[in-house]
Amino acid sequence: MKKMTYAQAREWVKLNLKPIGINTKKKFIDYMTSNGYLPEGFPKSPYYHFKSKHKDPRNVSWISWKDFLSYGEQPIQSKEIIEFDRKYLITSSGEIISNRKSQKGRKLKVYYSKKGEPKVKIRLNYAKYAVIDINQLMQKYFPKE
Repeated sequence: MKKMTYAQAREWVKLNLKPIGINTKKKFIDYMTSNGYLPEGFPKSPYYHFKSKHKDPRNVSWISWKDFLSYGEQPIQSKEIIEFDRKYLITSSGEIISNRKSQKGRKLKVYYSKKGEPKVKIRLNYAKYAVIDINQLMQKYFPKE
């Protein structure tokens, strides 16, 4: 299997995906999670060369595309993703996944607020955290009947 260069991968996306309206990262992820086709040798981290060349290339996506291409340590391509944003992923099984590229030392932390409510703390960078109410997320996607 010969690995495609980024230039070849860009050209493939331009010829095969853009004509059918897949022209953003979100649409690409939707395409991949619906068992979309990618040619053999497609780059493991295509996100790098779709970013603006003026942005810092180290500022990569919190969930890298390689996770959707089953190259990551915890491939999630087989899981049905029902929510995706810059903070978290929720799968149909109710699993909440931090969408950090590196899971090492940056996993979700569950804690209880002063009112006794369970919360999820997600590290955004070295100084900031996002707090998500578990109950709200679970009620939204998995309402009790």
